[in-house]
Amino acid sequence: MFIMKRTTLFFYICSCIFLAGCSSDVEDISYSDYNIILVSLDTLRADHMGCYGYHRDTTPNIDKLAEKSIIFDQFYAQSHNTIVSHATMFSSLYPMVHVVTPKTSLQEKIKTLAEYFQDAGYATAAFTAHSWLSEKMGFNQGFESLKSQQSISAEDNNKLINPWLEKNRKRKFFLFLHYFDVHSDPNGQPYETGSEFDKKFTRDYAGVFTRLDDNMIGREFLVERSAELGREDLEYVVALYDGGIAYTDYYVGKVLEILETLQLLDKTIIIITSDHGEAFGEHGKFFHQQLYKEDVHVPFIIRIPGQQYQERIPSRVGIIDIMPTMLDMANIPYSEELQGESLLPLMKESEKRQDYVISTGFPRRGGYSTIFLRDGQWNFYTKNDFTKNELYDFLSDRNEANDLSNEKTLIKENELRKIKQFYREQEELKDSLNIKLEEAVPFTEEEVDLLKRLGYLD
Repeated sequence: MFIMKRTTLFFYICSCIFLAGCSSDVEDISYSDYNIILVSLDTLRADHMGCYGYHRDTTPNIDKLAEKSIIFDQFYAQSHNTIVSHATMFSSLYPMVHVVTPKTSLQEKIKTLAEYFQDAGYATAAFTAHSWLSEKMGFNQGFESLKSQQSISAEDNNKLINPWLEKNRKRKFFLFLHYFDVHSDPNGQPYETGSEFDKKFTRDYAGVFTRLDDNMIGREFLVERSAELGREDLEYVVALYDGGIAYTDYYVGKVLEILETLQLLDKTIIIITSDHGEAFGEHGKFFHQQLYKEDVHVPFIIRIPGQQYQERIPSRVGIIDIMPTMLDMANIPYSEELQGESLLPLMKESEKRQDYVISTGFPRRGGYSTIFLRDGQWNFYTKNDFTKNELYDFLSDRNEANDLSNEKTLIKENELRKIKQFYREQEELKDSLNIKLEEAVPFTEEEVDLLKRLGYLD
């Protein structure tokens, strides 16, 4: 594995933005004796969790854990796509640099989070519920064991996880757990788990989803005929989604129980996050196809053994910061060229960080990616090779509903200059690391069909 070189990137063009140092800047705190479990709950938007203020009891087990945890209130994914977002999670590189797409894999030259832990002597394992997070797509790098089964249920995933924990209870380990049950169902109703949780929040319902044509599944209806939805239909869809969250939370609770039974809970740091959120028509689309708040605002919860209170951190940070944060916590030295920043100084309350975070679309040949910059007061979204721009006031419009780009033209142009410079910096870094957009991974017909039904391939 080669060592990557840090460039100035976006940070030096914005003198107001603070660039934290690497692990050597963080002193006096080390959790290197603990195990670490990173849990990714696919498609979970933060504002549908109790600990983030949701009105439904969707996450009782996670909420209980969060009572004595660190919660980042403004945590954002760097992509709206599962494999792209997880590639950033495991590389601490922006999507335009690691160039992983729904068709291309994580390249071996990029040293991953799991490889750092493996090199430091940790036992490493991953249990994932998506064919993207697999050996074929390069996600086996650094894992002694990777079990990847497409759409495996949380219940069945736990049946694999529990024996691994029992077998490795006396080793120091890094464990990655990925659950897919919150994600929309590619075959039946939009969000179905096949369990009693499907009816946990739904009321008596006799709307459009009970009358779909035999040839149309619920997901297709939301893509093709969403304009026909009434209020009752939308409420039903959201209630199904919330049921999927509750189902997943139940089995996260079961993992916590087995950790306690094995006397590992007090020896293990637990981190809970998601790869992206989910939209319900807030900006004209369903699922996760854009970069608005509903698509990329995700949870980030860190439970450290012995913590006796809840701490909430308001700074806007992102998935790109997970890797350096975890390595700092484990006292594992890492390359300065990771593009994320360790959040340990924020957790120590010893340093402040400027309020910005960036999300992007897929890397593309011969064209610009969509980019969303949340920069202090202003949230700026640019699409279509910088020709379509939107501007939102974060202070008065947290849900990004009122586009001010035609009114605040000077601010818009200033944000656009930052974005263009950021884009150039990403291209330069990618070229300096000799990372190229590779040819598509050969999927089977079944995998292609599934990815199409999930909306990931055309």
